[in-house]
Amino acid sequence: MMQRVATPFIRFSPIEPACWPQRWAKGSTYRMRLALLGFLPMGWQEMTITNDVQPEKFTLIDTGPGQIVKQWDHRVDLASVPGGTQYNETLVLAAGLMTPIVWLGMSVVMWWRQRRWIAITANS
Repeated sequence: MMQRVATPFIRFSPIEPACWPQRWAKGSTYRMRLALLGFLPMGWQEMTITNDVQPEKFTLIDTGPGQIVKQWDHRVDLASVPGGTQYNETLVLAAGLMTPIVWLGMSVVMWWRQRRWIAITANS
């Protein structure tokens, strides 16, 4: 699903483990290659998964350093609300002098992801 909502902006290729798991395992770290627009190499990124499941709320947190983005703190909150699901997503990142460029690019990707999630859930 991660790839599906990021296409066509970013392609993820697993490094370690060599293939994607069926489900992200809490506490596990995954290393991946990133490609902008599917073909421009953007180095590697690590992602450590933390999640919190409560009766009415699910939180997924992925954090980790990368070759370009040195700090990546990403959080997705899903909560049951009357008439549907509330979706909140936040991202804190740092990439040194590249931070403004990465921030701008990720702002576009996050905008796109939200539209993809809406389209996917509307067709489910």
